[in-house]
Amino acid sequence: MKLSEIKGPPAIMLLGRPGSGKTWFGGTLLQAVPETLVVTADLPGLETLKHMNGLDPAAVEVMPLEKWSDAWAIYLELKKATQQFKALIVDNANFAQGIQKDAIRSKPRGQEYKEAQADPERFQLNVLHQRIMGKRELRGYKEWGELAGFEAWLLACRALPFQFQVWTFHEQAREDARSGKDHFFAMVDGYIRNT
Repeated sequence: MKLSEIKGPPAIMLLGRPGSGKTWFGGTLLQAVPETLVVTADLPGLETLKHMNGLDPAAVEVMPLEKWSDAWAIYLELKKATQQFKALIVDNANFAQGIQKDAIRSKPRGQEYKEAQADPERFQLNVLHQRIMGKRELRGYKEWGELAGFEAWLLACRALPFQFQVWTFHEQAREDARSGKDHFFAMVDGYIRNT
């Protein structure tokens, strides 16, 4: 096979700080291609679309990712949606990983399983307290391994045969391992930010 024969759906990854126009850019795609589906874990971030000229908010299909446990169901819905929709916008995709990290940090660890079963409300309050105080980060290979689920979800969704995809992320400056210079990466944890 020749390189010129390789075809794939065009995709754009937009990096930018909040308010820099990423969602607005997605709205221009919605204007040009009304058969576009929007997925987001940041519903308030879609306010921009509600106020865009030439865009009917009642006609825009949005699929919210509110709990990480819904990620698989959303992937299956997206797979079906390729028959109806031409394009996909995943707005503020880094929020999806944030939801997954919250779910991982909120799970009981070790001896906490008994506490969580005995008094779930008190357990969640204790977890929230630990998180607010910065004492409940991801730890150990198992939890970091679970975080790789976001990467698998992103790559699986990215491979779906929409005619066009736009993925937006907040930006983060980090040192590039090869050059030693600061580069902008997607604000996500793990190897996926380099991909």
